[in-house]
Amino acid sequence: MFTRHLALKLLAPTVLVSLLLVAACASGALYLSHLHVDISGVLSEHIDSTLAAWNLQTAVAELLRSLRGAHDDPEAVTRQLIELNRIVRDRLQKARDLANLERERVLTGEIAAALDEYQAKWEERERVAPDEQAAFDASLAKLLEDRRVLEECKELRDFNTDQVGAADRANRDIVTSLTWGLLVVAFAAPLSGLVLGYTVARSIHQSIYQLSV
Repeated sequence: MFTRHLALKLLAPTVLVSLLLVAACASGALYLSHLHVDISGVLSEHIDSTLAAWNLQTAVAELLRSLRGAHDDPEAVTRQLIELNRIVRDRLQKARDLANLERERVLTGEIAAALDEYQAKWEERERVAPDEQAAFDASLAKLLEDRRVLEECKELRDFNTDQVGAADRANRDIVTSLTWGLLVVAFAAPLSGLVLGYTVARSIHQSIYQLSV
C-alpha cells in the first residue's frame, strides 16, 4: 500500500505537468494555425479583388481610348466598342462578386450606375449616322469621364491594395507570435523539467528519510 502511494505521489506531478505542457502546446499551435489560415484566406481574397479592380480599370481606360480614337473604319470601331463594352461589364461583375467590404460595394455600385447610364445612351448609337459616330462616341467618353468612372476604378484598386498590405501585416504578426510562442515553449519545457525534477527529488529524499526513520 505504501509502495503504491509513493508511486502515485512521485508520478502524479510528472504526469500532470506533462499533460499541461502538451495541452498548452497543442492549443497554442491549433489557435495560431487557425489564425494563420484565416489571415491567408483574407489575403488571397484581397489579392483577387485587387486584380479584378486592376482589370476593370484597364478595360475602362481602353474603352475611353477607343471612344476618342480614330473612326476611319466605322464598322471595325463598332465591333471593337461592342467587345469592350462586354469586357467592361464582365470585369465589373467580377469586381462586384468579390466586393465584401462596404467601401468596395459603394465604389462598384457607383461604377455600375455610371455604366448603366452609359449603356442607355449607347443604345442610341445605332440610329446615329456613320459620319456622326465619332462625335457621338466622344460624348459617350465625356459621360464616363464626368461620372469619374476611371477615377473610381483606380480608387477601388488602391483600396484593395491597402487591404492587401493590412492583411500581409496581420499575417506577419501571426508568424511573429508563432515564433515567440515556440521560443517560450522551448524555454518553458526544460525549465519546467528542472523544477519538476527538483520537486520529485525532494519528494524521494523525504520519503527515503521517513522510511529510514
